[in-house]
Amino acid sequence: MDFETKQLYGGAITTQIPAGLVDASTLRQIPDTQEVFVAGPDTKLVGPEDAIIFDLLEPVDVADNAAAEYHFQELAKLNGAESAKILEATEIVCPNFAQDPAYVLVGSQEAKKWGRDQTELVVLLGLIRLQKVQTDLLITYNLPGSDFGPRIPAAKQVIQHILESLQVQDWSLFG
Repeated sequence: MDFETKQLYGGAITTQIPAGLVDASTLRQIPDTQEVFVAGPDTKLVGPEDAIIFDLLEPVDVADNAAAEYHFQELAKLNGAESAKILEATEIVCPNFAQDPAYVLVGSQEAKKWGRDQTELVVLLGLIRLQKVQTDLLITYNLPGSDFGPRIPAAKQVIQHILESLQVQDWSLFG
């Protein structure tokens, strides 16, 4: 897999994402608390409708080990999902944030996205609960479509690589 370093939030955060992803802010308006990357013409790793989204959120008032599930259920509501189920959830250690709770969750949703009727969507969610700045940093990898089997392990590797390479360059981003 080829990865390239990207600056997020004006360079305040850096990480590595699959090479060839396109910054969606060049295509449409993106909220200030988000960074969105979509498959480009030269992207080899992801499907043509895959997206990776970074969100800076206020921490949810739940136990650390329940936070990823909480965010997943909130995404399901935002996606208009009629059903949502968690396939697996794992606590991990991020090298640059070893003191902060971190998780990877894989789930599926029957969601209304991309102007279609219900579409099955696999959501991979990476979460670091940045305690020092009271922020939940959420990374979401959306896999729309139907042939998920071989794509889920590759997407998990992407989420893991993003989390392992993530660094805060400027903590003043958080106020």
